[in-house]
Amino acid sequence: MRYTPERVTSLEANEIFVFGSTKGGAHRGGAAKLAVEKFGAVMGQGEGLQGQSYAIPSMLKTVEGIRPHVTKFLQFAAANPQWKFYVTKIGCGRAGFKEEEIAPLFVDAVNMPNIWLPQSFLTILGVKEEIAAPAPAPAPAQEVQETIPTGNPEESEFIETTVPQLEGPKIVGTIDLSQFPSRRKCYIIDTNVFIDCPDIINKISRSDKIVLSAKVVDELDAAKVRLDEEGKQNAARALRLINSLLKPRKIEMVCADLSLLPADFGKSPDNMILSVAMKFKGQNPIMLTSDNGLQIKSKGLGIKTMSLKDFL
Repeated sequence: MRYTPERVTSLEANEIFVFGSTKGGAHRGGAAKLAVEKFGAVMGQGEGLQGQSYAIPSMLKTVEGIRPHVTKFLQFAAANPQWKFYVTKIGCGRAGFKEEEIAPLFVDAVNMPNIWLPQSFLTILGVKEEIAAPAPAPAPAQEVQETIPTGNPEESEFIETTVPQLEGPKIVGTIDLSQFPSRRKCYIIDTNVFIDCPDIINKISRSDKIVLSAKVVDELDAAKVRLDEEGKQNAARALRLINSLLKPRKIEMVCADLSLLPADFGKSPDNMILSVAMKFKGQNPIMLTSDNGLQIKSKGLGIKTMSLKDFL
């Protein structure tokens, strides 16, 4: 794990500058202004990819208001491993939040190899720095054409320079994730698991999150007709249990979004379920399935998998 440089003015073709924004996209100061001037950010667009920049709304009233926007960014980054994302200190300028408040929102990014966080965020998250070997001398910096004032930035204190590509220092070690609620397990359960174990929900800890793909409900409903007698009974039993536990267990039923998957992935039931898992990439998801094909695709996209046999 490396950290976002304190000074950013130039990017390689595969690098994205991540900055804090207002919801209305008023990119008038600090990192937001730099994003407009250098990296293709669009005035009036408050969130998402813009040229070689990505806006995260952070001029909000509460940290919890920022959280879903950070989660959306993590999902986007997970779906685009070919890009490297430099996250700035969003929300820590004019938005008025402390780094100690914002850093935990990015705890899941620590293990995402294409996301670089500010060094202070990593320190807050408990990631220790170790100098493993002498670093080579950095490439000469390009001539600075303009300096962004750091006295009152909109989102973070960034000034113009180049991004040196260094081999060190490297971030190593582990962090205590138990203090962050987002690290609880998040299970996405495949249809075959419900068929083989209709009461699987009762076997999952109540402290963990359960996400139900709408496609799984559709497949279970169809299974009541097309399977053998035992399969039909198990499907019906699973549906009854889901219906009774939907509110008590706070189960989220989520629709597919195939835009989160690589272009090569077609519109199959497995891919629809997998796209739901991608929506929760920032919440430690586990694809619970005994389907080898779905396991392979999940692992390829960085989603943990577990078979019913291993779970039980």
